[in-house]
Amino acid sequence: MNYSKNLQGQFKKSKWRIFFGTAMVLMAMVYLISLYFNTQFTHWNYLIAALFLVNGIYSIAAGRGYMLGKSSHVKIDEQTIIIKTIGKEKKAFWKDIESIDFKDGKLSIFPEDKKFQIVSLKYLNEDCALEIRNEIIKAANQKGIKVINE
Repeated sequence: MNYSKNLQGQFKKSKWRIFFGTAMVLMAMVYLISLYFNTQFTHWNYLIAALFLVNGIYSIAAGRGYMLGKSSHVKIDEQTIIIKTIGKEKKAFWKDIESIDFKDGKLSIFPEDKKFQIVSLKYLNEDCALEIRNEIIKAANQKGIKVINE
């Protein structure tokens, strides 16, 4: 059983963030055009325009489901399960897992040493989160691991 998925572009999309990002890019362009006609180019003005532009581009990308500068992935194989969404990468060995729980968009992995790990899937779009959930359930059933809240 091998499953691997790159989660870039699989985060929830937001029209509001796209609108906000577009507004920021337009504000940066209008600001630069007004500076050009007023001939008041200084380093400070370039910095302000660059901040508006970068913030706008980042907001547009996030609104379309991409997290710039962050790698997100899921890898399931015979020995381990590795999931990285927004926070730190979570890794668990199948032989150490006692049970797995799905509740409120979160995946909780309960190993035998009782140091459980929680991975949030609520930031992903519904289709992707359901696909990952089904693959984990399938792998857990093959390994004989108890799945709570299937």
